[in-house]
Amino acid sequence: MTRDAPVTLRQRFHFSIREVPEHFLHQFTSIDGDSHVAFIAETCGTGEDAARSLVADARYVRYTSYDSAEFALVVADGWRSRGLGKTAESG
Repeated sequence: MTRDAPVTLRQRFHFSIREVPEHFLHQFTSIDGDSHVAFIAETCGTGEDAARSLVADARYVRYTSYDSAEFALVVADGWRSRGLGKTAESG
């Protein structure tokens, strides 16, 4: 994701953090599509040297010993209030 403010990182991880530890990276990228599912939103680059940027991450993790899951939705600071976390009604 983009570089977020320290308060945003603290809210996401529930403690102050400058870099994501290796064990967190492994946990975030070990997605099996059943008990751990993740979706991302990224910008679409344009032009020759356009880089994509991750702007939101939504995921759930279901633990096999429970009938519930943990859900998280994180939106980068500059992308809040743009409707990324809203549900669209079908008409």
